[in-house]
Amino acid sequence: MKLFISMSRRSNPKLNAWVGGFDQFKGIYDKFPDTSKLFVSMTSVDKLGINPLSSYDTPLGIYSYPAEFVRYSSSFDALPFAGNQPFINVFTLKTGTNLVDLNTMTAAQLKEWHKKISAYYASTKPKSEWKSAVDYVERIIIDSPHNAKSKTRGGYFWYIAMKVSGANIVRWNKLMRGIGVDGCIDNGGGIIHTAEPTQAVFFSLSPIKIIDRIRNKERGNLRGRIKQGAETAKRKFFCSAPHRTRFAGLA
Repeated sequence: MKLFISMSRRSNPKLNAWVGGFDQFKGIYDKFPDTSKLFVSMTSVDKLGINPLSSYDTPLGIYSYPAEFVRYSSSFDALPFAGNQPFINVFTLKTGTNLVDLNTMTAAQLKEWHKKISAYYASTKPKSEWKSAVDYVERIIIDSPHNAKSKTRGGYFWYIAMKVSGANIVRWNKLMRGIGVDGCIDNGGGIIHTAEPTQAVFFSLSPIKIIDRIRNKERGNLRGRIKQGAETAKRKFFCSAPHRTRFAGLA
């Protein structure tokens, strides 16, 4: 895969105007054929990856903003989280990606997810425990309209997956991948997290195709942050995401 890092300053500054990171992103967005499949994730180093050491209460994953949400913000700094990170990763989705829209889920779709979650959970238990495993999931499904924070079908789905995984962020990720979910998108519902109503999460790198990585020139002392980020990357693998540092890649 060919990837280049866009530079805000060009080789001949007298002839080529300075182009800020946000303007570079808008240029990509405005030319992209299907912006509904375009996403933006901010990172502290020049890579998009997974941090299995997250301590937060959402499933391990690569968190991002839908590009349409970013495009109509005034700047990266205006975003709810991580807009000041030095690297802006713009990516799209590979053909066949199963991205679940939490805001438009139908009753029929939710019912199918019930079956898949139940079957997946039962498959992780000994055959002798199959019935008790299915009954356990059924109780969570019945309770979901009362206990889910978001009283929507997508909210019920998110709650059920969380409870069945025991709110363990690693098992939650594995469950999502186990039932065939590549990612989830939340356009304003606050289902993934109430602090950021609009965002998307992908549970592995597999469905992601990097379009560009832009150096964010909108913040001061960028060179120092890039140098510091590069030194940090040498010591450990680290990436940040819209809500927090909660990237997770699993085998």
